[in-house]
Amino acid sequence: MGLDPAGSLRVVVSALKTKLTGLSTAVATAVTESDNILQAIGKLQAQIKKANGLYNPIIGLYESGGKYNQAHAIPHVSGNASINSGTVFYFPYPSHADWTAPLAEINVQTAGAGAKVQIAFYASDASNNPDARLLLSSIIDCSTTGDKSVTASITLAEKKLYWVGVLVTGNTINLRSLASQVLRPIGGMSSASGSPPTVYFGTGQSVLATTGAEIMALQKLSYFAPVVALSAA
Repeated sequence: MGLDPAGSLRVVVSALKTKLTGLSTAVATAVTESDNILQAIGKLQAQIKKANGLYNPIIGLYESGGKYNQAHAIPHVSGNASINSGTVFYFPYPSHADWTAPLAEINVQTAGAGAKVQIAFYASDASNNPDARLLLSSIIDCSTTGDKSVTASITLAEKKLYWVGVLVTGNTINLRSLASQVLRPIGGMSSASGSPPTVYFGTGQSVLATTGAEIMALQKLSYFAPVVALSAA
């Protein structure tokens, strides 16, 4: 049987025009010899998407253990901040992907007898200002040090901005925190000095806000914020 160059070329051209129907980018694991072409392309695309989430300074920074914190500028400056009872922080949280985070976590570095923390998540409006509350966590006991997690079960959209509220009550504690320069700038906020404030801050508070208007009535500062890490698994 003779060769059919024209027929072989038609097969190649047809293959190149084939649509990637059924392509899934949900799995970012390594490509294996058992994967078909469609699975391999999907895995590679998912790995690229994940890598962009680690380094893109506007969509959150990755921590070890499948966690993402709210930092969106480099360098990623982390420290330790003393926070008095009745203090509340509201700060932007950019989502790195479409995902559901089952847990939210803080790190208590100096505990206080009777100290408690509560976390809330908020949507943002068209100007990236805080909007309606989406979730209010249960109370986190901060009478001992270490990582403290609470059920979050919040679904976030890729490259969408959210806001997080953290309220400390009961006693003064030290929480792992981020310096102000790793939180700014995010749109929808401005000041006379031209340096965009990044945190809404209040004292003498006993509950977390339910609306964006309540948050925006507080003082706006270029300030530190407690680290809130969302678990990816």
